[in-house]
Amino acid sequence: PLFNIKIIPCVHAHFPPSRRNSQNFLPDRPLKQKEVIISVPFSSMITLASIEADPTLSTVLGANARSLHDAAFPERPWNDELQLLVVYLLYMLSRSSNVEGDNFGPFLGALLSAPVDAMPFMWKKEDLHMAYPDPADKIRVTAEAISYDVREMYVEIVPLLVESHPDIFAPKKKERKMRKQTTDKSGGTGKDDVGTVQGHPPVENESGTKPGEKTEWAEEQNEEWAYSFEKFLWAYAMVNSRHWNLPCADVDSALAPAMVGVANKTIEATQTTAEKLPRPHAWMAPIADMLNFGPACTKAAYNHKTKSFEITATCNLVLGQEITFWYTDECEDIVVANFGFTSSLLDTCLSAEEWRDRSEQWQAHAKILEERLLEAWNEADDLRRALEKSRGEHLGEGDYRGTDDT
Repeated sequence: PLFNIKIIPCVHAHFPPSRRNSQNFLPDRPLKQKEVIISVPFSSMITLASIEADPTLSTVLGANARSLHDAAFPERPWNDELQLLVVYLLYMLSRSSNVEGDNFGPFLGALLSAPVDAMPFMWKKEDLHMAYPDPADKIRVTAEAISYDVREMYVEIVPLLVESHPDIFAPKKKERKMRKQTTDKSGGTGKDDVGTVQGHPPVENESGTKPGEKTEWAEEQNEEWAYSFEKFLWAYAMVNSRHWNLPCADVDSALAPAMVGVANKTIEATQTTAEKLPRPHAWMAPIADMLNFGPACTKAAYNHKTKSFEITATCNLVLGQEITFWYTDECEDIVVANFGFTSSLLDTCLSAEEWRDRSEQWQAHAKILEERLLEAWNEADDLRRALEKSRGEHLGEGDYRGTDDT
């Protein structure tokens, strides 16, 4: 199987474009609760450990290199895992066609064919404003904020990578291609089959041209730059819409050795071992990211014992019932702006006025609770005094000392 990923037999069916992916997963048999549906081995996941494992990229963006960068540029640390995964994805894409037997080729192909037109932050500004003319529209505001953040993310890392490692990240130099034409007696252009002009043998000058030849230069770029902002924005769209953010002890274990010897630098995550609770990490898992948003009948977790990322059923699924995953609790407009899909299961986002009304309601409710709490304290204080008085009467005036003990 692809990437050694284990998946229960499914039937793939197409669905309307309002859904997350272009096809869904329908099991060809009933599934029981706690049954593992998809298992992606650690070696097939795209994580920060993938950067450490690459002999070239690890020297540029590995944990050690990032620590040195953070020490030199403390105001611009490279600690955003999404940002690093975006660069890694572009790096893999730029070299995939040149690596024989590249296992990630099919996955990259699937990403390249994934639709992004529905994601508003990918649109041109004029198209976004035409679709959402209200400047206060939540989708428009969120999409513009995402676009701004991605550009800031790009500016923080790509120019430095180009400057420090131009052999990997800089655009390929444009090649100058020469076109030559021969000029005849009448001033027209043509090809002299014998290579002579006016009966004389051709003689090349210092520029490499021959008498009667006119040289024209044309500059052509071999291919689009792999790390352009447009490519970076596309890669962000892929990582943002398909990554998981869960604890993974094996990512911490992979990062820890790279930090050995880094002076005066301590990262809590690298000290985490498999026996301790690891912190969440962002990663991509082929095939598992194909599940659509839907009712929460599955859960996701990294299994350190099997060293694999597993999607497990949390309820019994009948034959033909779509396997879905509940990715987010965000409201509809936020989901549309980020991921370009909607669902009847999503809550409607509240407007600013609705948030103001709700805030006022909560403030009024909090005031009522404070008044009730004050009343309860007063009642408790009255009960304490009544108890002290009753105790004093029972013991006699001579034995009652009026302590606050109850």
